[in-house]
Amino acid sequence: SLLPRSSLALLLTSLPPCLTCMRAKGSSFSLLVGVNLLKFTSLPLSRGFHLTSTLAMATAEESANMYLKDGRVTILAYGALLSERSARLTFPHLRDFRLVRVQDHRRVFAHPHNFLIQQGIIDPSTTLRFASLSVEPALGHQLTAAAFEVDMDGKQRQSFVEREQEYQFGIATFTDIRGEGRREGVLCLANDDSSIPEETRRKLKVPLVWGWGERSGLEPAWIYLRHCILACRKGGEEAERSFLDETFLVDRKTTIRDYLQLHPEVLDSSPPPYLESRFNG
Repeated sequence: SLLPRSSLALLLTSLPPCLTCMRAKGSSFSLLVGVNLLKFTSLPLSRGFHLTSTLAMATAEESANMYLKDGRVTILAYGALLSERSARLTFPHLRDFRLVRVQDHRRVFAHPHNFLIQQGIIDPSTTLRFASLSVEPALGHQLTAAAFEVDMDGKQRQSFVEREQEYQFGIATFTDIRGEGRREGVLCLANDDSSIPEETRRKLKVPLVWGWGERSGLEPAWIYLRHCILACRKGGEEAERSFLDETFLVDRKTTIRDYLQLHPEVLDSSPPPYLESRFNG
């Protein structure tokens, strides 16, 4: 049945997150509260209320079809793509590259960097230093990201999905770097293992991608962390400051600035020669 947007918002905000999960497909979705499955259809998932940036779990392809439609799309980048050079490797024809402030989201190193593991550069059986970067909804948190415009089409959408298979795409609100104006952009969000395509899961060499506990001891992959820091430096002083002070380890307490004080040798780590161009900011 059709539920008014205001009523649904009230329902969602009154539920404990641990009891709530949702799966979206197009304009229909199912909400699981405890053991009760509530189904809603024809709910507008457009401007002003976006479920995938709060509770939804969807595959990269499902969420891409929802948010990366053909036409002009604002992309929000918060890691290596803070470097315009790196961003243009993925989106060669991007426009209006600028720094912005993303609202109510937290940047964390909280899931494995599967590419580095699959390449044999990191052995997860011998170390916990293999985390990659994601963003998760977190009320009151902010971060500096890059925003840019892309004329999205099927080819670019498919390429983006293949690059970010473990994530889901969602909407976040952002302002300009001075905190003025409010717009919405698409970014890669933390997801759930059940939403990773089976073919991708079969290739994984770790027990899980999402869901590492705050006491798991997971740490950033040093090669990738160095890559992000170099990219942020290219983005300017504010991009670097935000990355150091507004990016957290899996414990959601330790900042990257704190971590680098303990491990300054991170910046001396380097990728193998064949990946130098990809992991050098």
